[in-house]
Amino acid sequence: MENKINVSSNPEIDRSTRSYFNDLAADWEKKQAIDDKKLLGLLSRLHFSGAKRIMDLGCGTGVLFPYLRRLADPNAQILALDFAEHMIFEADKRANSRIHLLCSDIHHLPVQKKSIDIIIAFQVFPHVKNKDIALLQCWEALRENGEFAIIHLQGSQQLNTFHASLNDAVAGHELPSAAEMKEMLQKHNFEIMHWMDEPEEYFVSGKKKVIR
Repeated sequence: MENKINVSSNPEIDRSTRSYFNDLAADWEKKQAIDDKKLLGLLSRLHFSGAKRIMDLGCGTGVLFPYLRRLADPNAQILALDFAEHMIFEADKRANSRIHLLCSDIHHLPVQKKSIDIIIAFQVFPHVKNKDIALLQCWEALRENGEFAIIHLQGSQQLNTFHASLNDAVAGHELPSAAEMKEMLQKHNFEIMHWMDEPEEYFVSGKKKVIR
């Protein structure tokens, strides 16, 4: 699969948010303070062994790439998706032959159903316009018993307070509490694996339950 830049015209997209992240792409790394040990610990809760296809949903400039290369099996394919094309351009500088880039959005995932083993949404879910559609898309993309995780390095209260203080396109964007997120995942037929919402750690994960 070749890396693709294909800007989605899906009506669910918040175009002002996409423009906001496009404008920040070149300097995004300077704005990120990542605790390597903490992030690696959170990611390690997922079952990477045996996973053949992993999706980095809302990949930004590729912050997760080094961690995924370390945790995933050597032959695993990493599909990195973001709706901001400038973020994808920056991520391409970090990608290798295992990482395939797509510029599209979470409301219409450009993958076959039942084709992904693990989906990770790292520091992106507050900016998803329609969370129910997004969760349905993730459920459909996952294979049986596939895992979906929402990860942040801040708790929902801290993150939502920060967004509320802004005066730009992401002002007021909210991350549901872990308890709320747990209920949303259960509604969309995920079996909850972990849920945690602390000042510097947010981790909610679920496993796809198959409806017989």
